Formats: sequence, C-alpha cells, structure tokens
Amino acid sequence: MDKFVIFAVAGSGKTTSIINSIQDNKRTAIITYTNANIANIRAKLIDHHGHFPSNVTLFPFFTFLYNFCLKPYLYDRLGVVGINFKQPTNYYIPASSDSHYIDPYKMVYSSRITKLIGRYNLGDLVVKRVEKYFDSICIDEIQDISGRDFDLLGYFGRCNRDLLLVGDFYQHTFDTSRDGNYNVSLFDNFDKYRKRIFQYGFQEHPLRLIKSHRCSHNVCELISKRLGISIDSGRHDNTAIEYVESQEFADRIFNNDSIIKLFYSQHSQYSCHSNNWGACKGEDLHHDICVVLNKTCGKKWIENTLHEIAPSTRNKLYVALTRARGNVYVLSEHLFYKFKTRKSRNPSEGLPGR
Repeated sequence: MDKFVIFAVAGSGKTTSIINSIQDNKRTAIITYTNANIANIRAKLIDHHGHFPSNVTLFPFFTFLYNFCLKPYLYDRLGVVGINFKQPTNYYIPASSDSHYIDPYKMVYSSRITKLIGRYNLGDLVVKRVEKYFDSICIDEIQDISGRDFDLLGYFGRCNRDLLLVGDFYQHTFDTSRDGNYNVSLFDNFDKYRKRIFQYGFQEHPLRLIKSHRCSHNVCELISKRLGISIDSGRHDNTAIEYVESQEFADRIFNNDSIIKLFYSQHSQYSCHSNNWGACKGEDLHHDICVVLNKTCGKKWIENTLHEIAPSTRNKLYVALTRARGNVYVLSEHLFYKFKTRKSRNPSEGLPGR
C-alpha cells in the first residue's frame, strides 16, 4: 500500500490533488481541520463529480478523533458525552486517572483524546477499524496536527491502506493539541519535521506542489523577500501591491465589499467583509485582499524586517497574503480605527472546524 506525503505551498493545488487521488471503487476518508477547508473540499468534490460522491466520507479532525476512534471503544466505559475544547487546567491529576482526560461534565478534553486512546492501548484497534471501513485515507492540513495528536500519524503509518498526507509547513497556524511540552519543538525546523513523518513509513510523493497557481509572480516574490518563506508562482503575470497611507483610500477599501479585509485578530470588531489572518486558511475565492497590519507588524513592514516576527505570526501573515488571486493592499490598522463597532472579542472567532 502506498503511503505518501505532499509538502506543498499555498495555492499550489493541494485540494485538487486530493480530489484527483479519489478512485470510484475505493471507500475514501478525507480528514481536514478548519471549517473553511471542509467547505472548500466539499464544494470542489461536488463541482468535480456533479454530486457529493457516496464512497467519500469527509471528517472534521476532531469528529474523526472522537466519533470514529474513541467512542466505539470507550463510550460505555467512560460515559463521555462530547468534547471540551478548552485547555485542561487539571494538571495535578495524574495521567493514570480518567479525570485527567475528562472534565466533571463527562466531556473529554480535545487536546487529550489521542493521549487517552494511547492510555488504553487502542492504537491497533483504531488501525483495524480504519482498515475495515476505508480503502484509502487522506489527511489534509497535516501541519496543524501537533502535540499528542502527531502520534496519530504513527497509527496511520501502520495501516494496510493507501494513505496521502498533504500540508504546507508554513501554514501551521493552529494546534490540534497543546498539552505541556510534548512535541513542543515539532515545528522548529522543516527538515526535522519531514524526517519525523518519514519515520512513520511515509515517503515524499512524486507530485511536487511547489508553485502557487493562486498568487501572481510579484505576490510570491513579496512573500519570499519580506517573510523569508520560499514560494514561486506558476503564473507569469503581476498584480498590484500597494501600501496604503491615505485615509481616503483606506475608507474606500473598507467600504468595498469585494475586497476582504484580513486582520491579525478580532476582525469582528469591524463591520465589514473580513476575517482573521489564520482563520482564512482554506479559503480560495478571494480576488483582491487588504492585509491589515497590527502595530508591531506595521513597524516591521516599514523597516523591512517582517522576517524577524514570531514564527506563529509570520505563518498567519503568509496565510493572509496567499489568499490573493489579484491585488494586495496593505495598511496599518489605525486607518480603520474609526470604523470599530465593538470592543469585546467573540471567544469562538477564528477557531478551527470541530
């Protein structure tokens, strides 16, 4: 059975490669992370087939972990009723106790589902269940599988089924699992990250998704030079990239609903067509975009030192910039301050698919 991984760049055709890997005679599971990518894959499957194919099951990541991997084996024993997506605070409870994994309301902590599967030595049973119900498995957005959940790739590596992992290392903007220091250095270095995946029995796919078909040549050049993330374009045209300093021009952009405004965080404070940098991952329908820089990134932009920002912030900015099929407008958030409608943050804003 083939076990491949594709390390791609943004807009290079990751979703298309997933769609093309599906065979009509194979029961296929597609597992992905963000709501945006769930919607994107579903739409492209319907567009490609004229309907949603009956041999394909599309799983949000935590739905797969909880409903498919955990409940069949531990529901009767533990009586769990759902997932708690908050960070655990019960570090004083030893891992040998079920209460380490489950809150007082019988909700299992999302960051400890894989750890709980490991505690009960269910890895082989999960592998057999996957083999029973599917002939091929594709995991998208693998760069966001982190912490304890990275061990899940080891389980998949033992499956006697075709497997395809797809992701972009520099689009790591969310963590499926963050629980102590486990796998804390996973994303420090791409070469080490790649070797870890190879150790699970995967090999690099011959298909090389190294050129973005979404972003123009000069947008890719901007990302390479400003952020230090290597990305080439499969296009030969240039689009406009403009740093906006005029309040009048900023007002026109804000009021133009055809231009999505992408904020570092708390985009819902503004009544406009908007999203947050990291949360727009998987969205593929935008033409012109406006990237709104917070104070720190605005200063770094002017100094041409954006490559020095924290890796997590750099990755989110990379995601935002690579949404553009057309023009890119960049401006400091202070030009939008007068449009703020509220100060409170929506707690669920920008969270991934569940």
